[in-house]
Amino acid sequence: DTDGGARCNTVCVDPSNGDIAYLAVSGKIGSGGGVWRTTDGGDNWTWFGEGLPEGEALFRHDIWTTGQELSVSPDGSAVACSHDTGRMFFRRAGAAVWEEVRLPDRSYSVVADVLKPGRHYVGRRDAGLYRSDDGGATWRKMSDLPAHMVASDAAVPNRVAFWTGERAVVSFNAGTTWKKA
Repeated sequence: DTDGGARCNTVCVDPSNGDIAYLAVSGKIGSGGGVWRTTDGGDNWTWFGEGLPEGEALFRHDIWTTGQELSVSPDGSAVACSHDTGRMFFRRAGAAVWEEVRLPDRSYSVVADVLKPGRHYVGRRDAGLYRSDDGGATWRKMSDLPAHMVASDAAVPNRVAFWTGERAVVSFNAGTTWKKA
């Protein structure tokens, strides 16, 4: 993009099917911005933003911020968080629309645990790290430390790490306890 139009700063591949991928596109919802999905390896893209706030811009246009704004779990549940507005939405596996969920502060990074269907983590800047085990409908605070970039291990179950802005911390029990990395 060189003309100021929509940009995509987050791409997610469905962990259970490599032909399915999702994009978080900047711009107003309903005017090209929002979530888009392919089920054929990128040959065709369809709108996947039903339930997102029409006419509002959610996903960042600026490339100079941190973290993914979209995550997809192996069970098909998805979480979308806006770094710019702080709003967060979830879409249950098989659901037709996104629903809003409220947490404090703005999101910096959201990831799915590809080894635990329905589990997502979100770093909420100065509000800490949160975990959902039900596809994004409810969230539990797992750390009070600032959480900027979050990563879930795709090889080791229950290992998750995040960057506080000063150091990395890691958990080997899905966020119950933490230690310096």
